[in-house]
Order: sequence, then C-alpha cells, then structure tokens
Amino acid sequence: ESEAVLPFAAIADLLLPLREKFVELPQAQRQALEACLALASGPAIGPLAACAAALGVFAIAADDTPLVILVDDFQWVDPESQQILLFVARRLAAERIVMILAARDEPGAQPPEYGLPILHISGLSSSECADLARGLGVGISLSALQSLVKRTGGNPLAVLENLAGAADGIDSFESRPLTLSASL
Repeated sequence: ESEAVLPFAAIADLLLPLREKFVELPQAQRQALEACLALASGPAIGPLAACAAALGVFAIAADDTPLVILVDDFQWVDPESQQILLFVARRLAAERIVMILAARDEPGAQPPEYGLPILHISGLSSSECADLARGLGVGISLSALQSLVKRTGGNPLAVLENLAGAADGIDSFESRPLTLSASL
C-alpha cells in the first residue's frame, strides 16, 4: 500500500527476478521495460511496448516451467502496474500461466470492471467450521461455534486461531476478545 504512489513498483517486484529473460525480448520492448523499471535511461516508448514486454517475459519464463502469478491487495497496486497486469491477464489463454489478482470488496461499493472473470470468496459456513473443528479434534458447543463464525465472518485463519480457546469450555465468543497470532 505504501508503494502505490511509485510507478511500476509492483510490476518490478514480479519482473526483476526474471531479468535474465529480458534479453529474449524484441529490442523496443526490452528498452521500454528497462526504462519503466529504471534499469536503463531512455525515452518512454509507450505503454503498449511495456505491456507487451511484460507479457513476453512471463511467457518466456513459462516456456521453462508453468508460472503462477499471485497479486494480493490489487486495489493498492500502483496504476501503471495495474495497467500492465490487466493487459497480461487478458492475454494468457495461450500461455502456461495462471494469474490471480486478489482485491478486497469495499462495503457498499461496486468493484471495478476489469473485464476478467471474478470469483467472490466468502468466509466459511458454520458447518464448514464445525468440520474444521472436528478435523482438529476440538470439541466446541454449537452456540460457541456460531458465535465464533459470526465474530470472524468465517475467516479460516481467524477461526483456526480461536478454536484452541474453544477447547477450554467456552460457550460463546461474544464477550471474549478474539486472538490473532503473528501469522496474520
């Protein structure tokens, strides 16, 4: 989030580990990409060259081994990186690449239209949390479980973190502070 004001910051994080692949790009694309990432001086050739170059680097890398690109908190990615990532995401059908761009839902706001398939992920249901508790060998009363699911919104990590407290006979999580470890 703090780097959202730095142009190309997010795409640099994804592409710099693949820098050795830049030499396989057409000259104009390589120059555009290197200029965007402050690896070389030169005039900005235009956003299309940088977008095509990023797609090219990812595709070249995916020729060696399938590639998964995960971007969390997409809403905080700098606009220049968003533009490149969306360009790439729309052109992956022929590549051995999977891209997941995760963004938070803002209450009461319509999500931006990116022209990509959207999968809304919600929290676990009460029955799924009960299965989780059973799988962990934690006995929990129905009322405590329902209280936990309500307070956590079914967030799997929050449920896991707090199930251990349920083993000590707690009947409700309503008046109890929820715990979240450093893993959050």
